[in-house]
Amino acid sequence: MVRSAATRRKAFRLGSRTPAADGTRRGERPTGPPPLVIVNPVAGSGRAGRFWKHCATACAGLPLEVLETTRRGDATSYAEGAGERLVIVVGGDGTAHEVVNGLLRRPRPRPPRIGFLQRGTGADLRRTIPGPRRPEEVAAWITIDRWRPIDAGILTSSTGREFFINVADVGIGAEVLRRAALGPAWAGGTVNFLAAAVISLAVHRNARVRIGL
Repeated sequence: MVRSAATRRKAFRLGSRTPAADGTRRGERPTGPPPLVIVNPVAGSGRAGRFWKHCATACAGLPLEVLETTRRGDATSYAEGAGERLVIVVGGDGTAHEVVNGLLRRPRPRPPRIGFLQRGTGADLRRTIPGPRRPEEVAAWITIDRWRPIDAGILTSSTGREFFINVADVGIGAEVLRRAALGPAWAGGTVNFLAAAVISLAVHRNARVRIGL
């Protein structure tokens, strides 16, 4: 049961393809430690891993540190130790969520910078935050700064505190996500989400919650 939920504005930087408008800043990426690429190779039934292999070929010669996850929580740990460098997430919404929590868990002198190469099951974040779709676009995207501040929220519940971007879901929406995550990988994201939605609509019962704003 959710005991309380509260959100705060906490801005951080986003690597994106967005033109320089509405506060987006552009310029050559400063010299310093190489960007950290966190890859979840099994996200999206392996699509993320396959996509990054093509990206790595296209990015040959760029100074990058690449870490692959092998279990839940790895992405959070890698991001937490990233320091002040750019972090690039290759995976789905779950991988992005882990990285955001790793980056925002500790106080930082400057807002962290993060870029998304979305190849997950649901890929809801990709519809909100644009990024390269083709491997040959990734090297230029990494090399040139194109970033803007976006908001992150904090959700406090009976299970602890979590940061989130894009959306935080409770009720039937969260039930759909939980059931979809348990579906077979071979069925694909669309089938799993549709099946989860149908089942949830049939069996869901409203729960009593208290929300503090």
